[in-house]
Amino acid sequence: MTKKILIFIGILIFAFLIYTFVFKGLIVAPDKNSDVVPASSPQENMVGNDTDEHGCIGSAGYSWCEAKSKCLRLWEEPCTE
Repeated sequence: MTKKILIFIGILIFAFLIYTFVFKGLIVAPDKNSDVVPASSPQENMVGNDTDEHGCIGSAGYSWCEAKSKCLRLWEEPCTE
């Protein structure tokens, strides 16, 4: 008897969640005519995709050191020989 009551309560909770989120409009299917602008391609906005002419990633704090001929972070390693 107790097992049947628990299953019934579980079904009621599930039905309540479906009613709340779907029928009350909390989950809404996207409208094809909406003014949402699609995101640009992932490669354009990818984090760390901002390399300079030497291949240094500026958003990670790297800059080109001419004296050492490599990319480095100035707060980690000075750009001197």
